Amino acid sequence: MSKNAHKQDCVVRSWIVMGKSVVFDPFTWVVLQIMFVSELKVKVMKNLIFSLVVFVSTVTTVLGNNSNPESSVTIMSNEKVECTIESSENSEFLLTAEYNSKSEVIDFNTKDEVSFVQIFSEDGKMQYQLPVMSNKIKLSLKIFDENENYRLGFLINKNSKIHFTTLKVN
Repeated sequence: MSKNAHKQDCVVRSWIVMGKSVVFDPFTWVVLQIMFVSELKVKVMKNLIFSLVVFVSTVTTVLGNNSNPESSVTIMSNEKVECTIESSENSEFLLTAEYNSKSEVIDFNTKDEVSFVQIFSEDGKMQYQLPVMSNKIKLSLKIFDENENYRLGFLINKNSKIHFTTLKVN
C-alpha cells in the first residue's frame, strides 16, 4: 500500500476531538469503533431495562388498583328481606343477620360495638340515624318501605369506621 493511499485511508478515519481533527490508524479506528458501539449498547440496554421496569410497574399498579371489585355476599335472604355485604372486611365485622318473621324485626350481631346505625335510601339520602351503643341491633321492618333498597351504615365508635350493608325489602 502506498503512502498516499495509507494517508488517504487514515484521513477518512479521523474524528474531531475538542475542536481538533485527530487521525487514527486502522487498528486504533477499529478499537474505537468497538468501544463506541459497546458503550452505545450499554446505554441502549439501560434505557430498555428502565423502560421495561417503568412499564411493568405501571401495569402492576393499574391492575392492583383496578382489580375487579369483590362480589357481594348475601348474608340473609328470604321472601321478605335480602341483606348483602360488598366487601370481605365488612363480612368479618357482621357476625350474624337474621329476620324474625313473627315480630318483623331484623337482628344484627356485630363483632364490635356500634355507636349509630345510619339508614340511607336508594338515592343516597339519610333517612335515619339511630343511636345503638351495642353490638346487638334490632331494626323493625316497619321503618322500611316495601320494594325499596336501603344502605345500612354501622358506625363503630372506637375507630370511626362505617361498615355498610345493602338491604332490599320485598
